[in-house]
Order: sequence, then structure tokens, then C-alpha cells
Amino acid sequence: MTNIAPKTLEFLSLVSSAALANPFSEARDLFDTQIVQNYLGQKANRENTAELVAREAQRVVQEIIHPLGLKKFESPPKIKQIVADAALFAVFHKFIDEFDKYIELQNSTSGKCLPLPFAEKILTDLKQLNLDFPNAHVVALFFQMRRAFFFINRYVSGQSAPVRSLRERLWRSLFTHDLRAYLKTLHRNMESFPILLLGETGVGKSQAAAALGRSAYIPFDEKSGQFEASFLDIYLSANISEYPETLVESELFGHKKGSFTGAVENYAGLLGRTHLNGVLFLDEIGELSLPVQVKLLRVLQERMYSPVGSHEQRRFSGRLVSATNANMFNRIAQGEFRADLYYRLASDIIEIPSLRERFAAAPAEKRLLTERILNRLLGETSPEQIENSLELVLQSIPENYNWPGNLREFEQRVRSVILHGPDSIAMTPLTGRSQNADHDDTLKTAWESVRWTADELLAHYARSAYAKLGSFEKVAQRLELDWRTVKKWVHVEKM
Repeated sequence: MTNIAPKTLEFLSLVSSAALANPFSEARDLFDTQIVQNYLGQKANRENTAELVAREAQRVVQEIIHPLGLKKFESPPKIKQIVADAALFAVFHKFIDEFDKYIELQNSTSGKCLPLPFAEKILTDLKQLNLDFPNAHVVALFFQMRRAFFFINRYVSGQSAPVRSLRERLWRSLFTHDLRAYLKTLHRNMESFPILLLGETGVGKSQAAAALGRSAYIPFDEKSGQFEASFLDIYLSANISEYPETLVESELFGHKKGSFTGAVENYAGLLGRTHLNGVLFLDEIGELSLPVQVKLLRVLQERMYSPVGSHEQRRFSGRLVSATNANMFNRIAQGEFRADLYYRLASDIIEIPSLRERFAAAPAEKRLLTERILNRLLGETSPEQIENSLELVLQSIPENYNWPGNLREFEQRVRSVILHGPDSIAMTPLTGRSQNADHDDTLKTAWESVRWTADELLAHYARSAYAKLGSFEKVAQRLELDWRTVKKWVHVEKM
């Protein structure tokens, strides 16, 4: 029996709790603060807390288990588990900087999966621990956790309470609330938990989906020192409304050569192209026709499907993430969407907060969001230029504006100020009026002043029709145009 001093055990217990806690939660911040203040004799500093804790945990664990490793560590199971958590925490944080460099490099290198440069070093450290599960699996989990932290921070920016809550929710959707259970078995079963993202137009549903998709579990091959796939290749996305209704089924499930006019070769479809451990994101899921809904329901129930024109049974092994800004209960009540499919899609519902909610919760969010957009748009430039542009943007935004277009509209405003100055677009606050009423007034003013060219008029009309009808196909039928033409006009940059 290995004896551990009470104070040392208390320290390791807190490290274990910190290791298992959601890194975006207040609980994690509390554990870190307690460890630093009570056991390291230093004030908590958000920038270096984890590093200080990991360094001390590594020293303590080495003294306790070296050189026998955890398998031969003689202690009650509960204490052994605490020591194991602390040991893994220490190894993980030892390689954080190297993981970050590798993620950045892979993120800028498409087309191939790069070898892990420090594979031998991290495997050597893990072998010394003599764990109860494969070292390669631990490397895969470490990589997933660091990617998740990286991409959730990148795609979901802001410091307001709604955004912090969203980041915490995304992490749980990836690792569940029980990291130990995920490490042991649940990482193999996440395909059973589809995710439905809800929120207004422009709130960033596709960004949240990208954070989830880029952060899926990818097995690591110990012999080659490589992961089985690049995280750039395990995520596929599609917007249902961008496809003609007649082609949605083929795009999703694929088709057999000759199954319909134009099917000149076999086509895998989105389900067939999704990686074994990957994520498929379907935006505007509410636009699916009822026959396609039936086929998708079978995929979620049985994991099986057949390409169009074929009886061949194929398995979908990825995880489905979908999104909509529609009121799904209204669509179900109107017979436009199947209730059984909705409940399959909605095993995990994540609501993306609107910009109104974010700004109301934290007025400083405006500045943080603007600064982030400017840094991305302007690239490497002087801090003075960023600050000047920042002040111009903030001065041009009315305090009580409701941002009906959310993040998309906000970024468009930032771009406009950069190009044309703060008075480039007159913004009318939405105070008690409907969004359509303000839009109609804008159309009327522009019409009466003969302000638009013919191209601008068509672009505005197409966008207005798309806002009301909700899909390129429906607008194309109403305006008697090809759907690709409608898509082109809807996406013409606003003038």
C-alpha cells in the first residue's frame, strides 16, 4: 500500500477535479484558483495557472508512482483514479504548446494528414505511466481536447454570459458531462447523439457546427505516428436550401449511374463521403421534403441508407449536426415536418444566442467583437490603425439597434465603415416596429428616389423574396428563374 500524505492527496484530488471539469465552466476556474492559492502559495493568474498546476502535479505524481507506473501502484481504486487523473493532466499540459503548433500547421495544410512531430516524446511519457488503456487512445483524446478548445474559442468569440454558456454547452456535446466515461467507452458512440442548432439568421450556427466538426475524435496510429485523418477532412457541410428540391435526395444519399437523367456516373453523396469518425452538418434542415425526411429518419434509426436508383445497403457512421432558424413546432403542426424525425435530430439541442442578447448581457461585447473582426479583416497592421477603425465602427452603431441580421449584419457594418467611413449607411433602430416594416420603408424610399440600378433592384427583390419564401428553389419557381440565378442575386453584396 502506497502512503500519500493528506495534504498531497487533497492537492491531487483538486487537480483531478480540474482535469475532469469543463474548461469553459466557472467550476474549472474555481478549482484552478483553489489549487494555486491553497497549495502553490501564489495568486491565481488566468494566463499561467494551468501551467503551474501541471508542473506541480507532475512532480508529485512522479514521486508517488515512479518507476512502477499506475498499474502497479498499490492503493484503493478511488485514490488510484485520482492519481491517474492528475498524471494525465500533467502530461497533457506538458505538450499543450506543441499541440497548438501542430493544430495551426495542419489547419493551414489541406490535402494531407501531417505526422505528429512529438509523437515519440508523448508516447514515452505515457508508457512510463503504465496506464490501463492504450497510449494511442490517450494521444487521440488529448488531441481532440486541444482541438476542441482551439476551435470553440476561434469560432465562438465573446465574453458575455450567453457566449460563455454556449462554449460550455459545445464542449459537453463533444465530451459529455463525464470525461472519464467518454475516455473509456463513449468516444465510440457519439454518432448516436445528433445535434440540432437553433437560432435566428446570422447568429453563427454554421460557425458552431464547424467548431463541433473540426473537434471530432480521430484515432491515432502509434506505429506511423499519425492520426487516421486530418481534422480538415472529417467535417462536411451543406445548406439544404441551396439545392433544387429534385436533387436534394441525390446530394444526401448519392446515386447510381443511370438512375435519372444526368446521372452519368456513380455519386457517393454527402452521407457516403462523411468520414468514419466525421461530422456532417446540414443547414436549413427544415427545408427537407417529406419523402427525404423519411429516408433521413431511417439513417438515424438504423444507420443504413441506399443511394438513389440502388438497393445496395450502406452504413452512415458519422455524427449528424443540423440547424434551422424555423419554428419547427409550427412546421410539424402544419404537416411540413415529421415529429419523429425532429425528435431524432433533437437529442441534443443547442440554442445560439442572438446579438441582441449578447449586447444586453455585456455592452463591452460590442468592442470585443469589433476588434476581433478588424484583426481578421485588416491582418497585420499597426495597433493604432486597429484602434482608429475600432472607434469609427463603435461611433457608427446606435445604442438601441436590434441587429436583425445578427453577426452577419454586424460584420457587414464593420466592412462598410472600413471602406466608406462611419456615415456610409444610415441605420434606423428597430424600436417596436417589425423587421419587414423597416425593410418595406427602405424599398419605398429607394424606389421613389430612383436610387437603384436595374441590377441593384433585382438583387434587392431576390433577397426580399428569399427572406419570405426561405429557399432558392421556391424563389426560382415564383420568379420563373433558374435557381442558380436566384442564388447569384441573393448573394450579391449589398450596395
